[in-house]
Amino acid sequence: MSLKDEMHDLQEALAVTNQIQNKHALMVADHQEWLEAIQKAQLAHAAAMREVDEKITQFASAHLANEEGLRELRAATAADTDKLRAGLNELRAGMNDLRATLQAFIDSMRRGGNGSH
Repeated sequence: MSLKDEMHDLQEALAVTNQIQNKHALMVADHQEWLEAIQKAQLAHAAAMREVDEKITQFASAHLANEEGLRELRAATAADTDKLRAGLNELRAGMNDLRATLQAFIDSMRRGGNGSH
């Protein structure tokens, strides 16, 4: 092979090498763009997850406050119910006393007296 042929082969090899390097550079640039897009998406996802965490924390806090309010309401309702039951029992006892007194009055009136016999 002559020097001219070898130079020609070297020039062809250099052209192929340049093409490969250009393709590689394009692929590296595409890969870099892909990496940047992935990183941007990861940052957006992380920000969204922080917002979700904040909302969950707010909901959990509100839920705990609601639970505490319900406990207080149940306790107050139970105390009110106990007072109402006690008052109802007193009212029943008073009604029973009134029945007995009224019945004694009716019985005395049936005997024909004025209730002093």
